Amino acid sequence: MSNAGWLLVLIGVIYTAAFWLAYPRWVGSEIKRLVVADSLVTLAMLLVVGARFWGQGVVFDLWLFETNWFWASLVFYLLVTSVQLPLYCRRFGIQLNDFGR
Repeated sequence: MSNAGWLLVLIGVIYTAAFWLAYPRWVGSEIKRLVVADSLVTLAMLLVVGARFWGQGVVFDLWLFETNWFWASLVFYLLVTSVQLPLYCRRFGIQLNDFGR
């Protein structure tokens, strides 16, 4: 499997487990807890990916540009989360515009 494929699968598995196993138990419908939990999961994901690719000079080709592991991880994170976050919010009745209240 290519490095980009490995990265996408890893991020997909991490965030699928987070959104559908961990977050329903620990976060529920509280948006502030969701932000904290997602930040911690993102940090853990970056630590795992960094442990594999840090200092190796691996280049990821993201169709329009080439980048390192950090930016590729964030792009893949945004892709995966942009699909799963709206589904989670709809399921638990979270309004994203209520964050500051």
